[in-house]
Amino acid sequence: MAAQTAPIFRASVALVHVDAEVTLDGRILSGLTKDDFRVFDERSPQTVVHFASEQEPLDLILLFDFSNSMRPVVQSVAAVARQGLQELRQGDRVWHMDIQPSQPGDRPVYQRPRRRGEDH
Repeated sequence: MAAQTAPIFRASVALVHVDAEVTLDGRILSGLTKDDFRVFDERSPQTVVHFASEQEPLDLILLFDFSNSMRPVVQSVAAVARQGLQELRQGDRVWHMDIQPSQPGDRPVYQRPRRRGEDH
């Protein structure tokens, strides 16, 4: 039986998205153009092809831990989360996930989903 050849994976990147926020003394600077930026890849200067000076929507995932170890601070964590949600802008998206122990006193356990046809 002949040995199988390992598959070869090749990839390349044609365009890289870079987010930047420029501040001076804690204030956001506006009015910048692509000529105000220099981008390097491994010390090699790259051409800025597309440039936009606008706010992008935020994608946010909130992961709440309701295990026993977090019980003393759950209320303060929830208050901070509510405060942060007040800062969302039009178009921002938020997902949330809760971690809860299956039995009182259990620690959360993370398991990969079973694959079809897989027993335990």
